[in-house]
Parts: sequence; structure tokens; C-alpha cells
Amino acid sequence: MDLLFAINPFFHSFTQSDLFGKGIFLFLFLLSLLSWTLLIHKIREVKALQKQAATAQNVLLKQKMQPLNCHFANENSFSRLYRTLHAEVLELLNKNKNFINNSVLTSADIHSLNTSLNILIAGEEHKWQRHLYWLPTAVSLAPFLGLLGTVWGILAALGGLQTELFAAGSPVVLGGISMALATTVLGLLVAIPPLVGYNYLRAQLRTLSHRLEEFSCATLGAIELTYRKVEE
Repeated sequence: MDLLFAINPFFHSFTQSDLFGKGIFLFLFLLSLLSWTLLIHKIREVKALQKQAATAQNVLLKQKMQPLNCHFANENSFSRLYRTLHAEVLELLNKNKNFINNSVLTSADIHSLNTSLNILIAGEEHKWQRHLYWLPTAVSLAPFLGLLGTVWGILAALGGLQTELFAAGSPVVLGGISMALATTVLGLLVAIPPLVGYNYLRAQLRTLSHRLEEFSCATLGAIELTYRKVEE
């Protein structure tokens, strides 16, 4: 047991804390667990989106002359955007075939498709941002919990000094000081990974948003080049 205390001072501080102090330790542990779980999940999600973006661009490049013949094997943000756009283009082409006897797209149709794409892109970006707010919440909350533990530990130490008749080496006093220092350090350790991870994820998601916009513009541009009505 002494070896465990020497290896892990946080565990030693936890065992020396009172019930409220143990609650702060446990809350910080759960907050760290939640942060790391979300970080790992989001990083994997970003890596998958990067691969999907590259695949979507390659598929569109191969079918640039026939933009309505693209095929995507997996369901993802890029394939959903293309399939929705594909369905709307076919609907507009069929409508125009009945009204103007020609399967073409008018300027109004292109504007309508562009508006629809902007809405779809916003919807996909919203999905990417889902639950991401937990990371800045952890960044803000962890240091405050650490500060709370610091203040509570100091109060416990001062209370121990009074009850033990100023015995500075008493277990109560040492436990309070140990808790104050440990929760301060632990709060910072819990906050730093979410801070770095959140900034990384925000940067990667901005890049992916640009790639999704580029893909939508390239798709719409190829469709417009192929099916737009020549204005007289």
C-alpha cells in the first residue's frame, strides 16, 4: 500500500480526503473520462471524414463529364449531399421537360440548387459539431473544481489545526494540504487535453467544411456545365 501511495500521490490524497473532497476527485475523474472518450470519438470521426472527402472528390473527378452518374459505396456527409442534389436535379429536369420541352436547367433552377446545397452543408456541419461543446465545458469546469478542492482542503487543514491544538503534523492537517495541492494539479491536468483537442478539432472541422463546400461547388458546376439552358 505504501508503494502505491509513493507511485500515485493523487490516490494518496484521495484516501486522505473527507467525503466532500472525495466527491471532487471523483467528479474530476468522470470529467476526464468523458473528455477523453469524446476526444477519441471525434478524432476518429474527423479521420473518417477526411478519407470520405478524398474519395468523394476522386469519384466526381472521374465522372466530371457525366455528373449524374457518380456512385458512392458508403453513406456519409458527401454522399448524402450528392444524392440529395442528384434527386433534385432529376426532378427539375423532368419538370422542365414537361414545361419547356427540353431537359435543361434554367438560371432559377441553378439558384435553387445552390440554396439547397447551402442548407445541406449547414446541416452536415451541425452534425459534425454534435456534443463538441462538452470539451470547452470541461476546459472551463475542471480548473474551477480544482480551485474548489484547493479552498476546501485549506479549510480542512485550518480546521484540523484548531481541533488538534496547532499540531501542524496531524493527519487531518496534512490530508487537507495534500487535497488542496492534488485537486489544483488534477484540475489543470483534466482541462489541458480537452483544450488542445478542441482547438485541433475546430481547425480540422473548418478544413472539412471548406472541402465539403468545394465538393458541392464542383458538383453543381459540373451539372450546370452539362445541363444549363443556353440563355438567348
